[in-house]
Amino acid sequence: MAASSPLARDAYEIHSPRLIVRTAIKLDAESMREFITNPDNNPHTPTESNVTIESMQTRIGKWQESTAKGIRAFQVIILRSTGELIGYGGYNCFDLIEEPSENAAPRYLTDIGTAIAKSHWRKGYGLEALCALTEHAFAELGIARVRIETNLSNEPWRRLMHAVGLAQFESQQKVTFGEKPMGYTWHFDAANWQAVKEDMQRRDKWPL
Repeated sequence: MAASSPLARDAYEIHSPRLIVRTAIKLDAESMREFITNPDNNPHTPTESNVTIESMQTRIGKWQESTAKGIRAFQVIILRSTGELIGYGGYNCFDLIEEPSENAAPRYLTDIGTAIAKSHWRKGYGLEALCALTEHAFAELGIARVRIETNLSNEPWRRLMHAVGLAQFESQQKVTFGEKPMGYTWHFDAANWQAVKEDMQRRDKWPL
């Protein structure tokens, strides 16, 4: 994708009531290394090892380049109250799904994911980050479609999707990450999301 992508940004910074979801910077390297090498934080994926602060800084630099080109936007999740890095997530891709025409803008799909440190589970941070990223994608970026994926073993994430109200959009198919195994996927557009949002508001579950 060219650097002229309409989704190219120097950096992202999304605020929610308790969180800041922003582009990773090199000062995040030590906290990110600690997060991804802790198996408790990633029980459904292989744990990385032998990650140095220097290699993490290099990786963050590559993430920043991808964000600037509009390819994807990897972000960290920060507690507003303390500044602590408690997770990561963001937009794993910006895929063109329809070429622009004379009367219409290009339409993009993004894949959204989040991960929260185990020490902060069951506090609603995953729900808040997911809703903030999804709302920003549709309302601010003009994304046409969102995809969310996870492993078949990740029942906690599946329960989160059902709690949000996305169960009706669930299917099992090959996922796009790793060795492309079968997984759970959710696909929905802006109108679908608006209905889900309004239902969460009626149930007093909307976190933003």
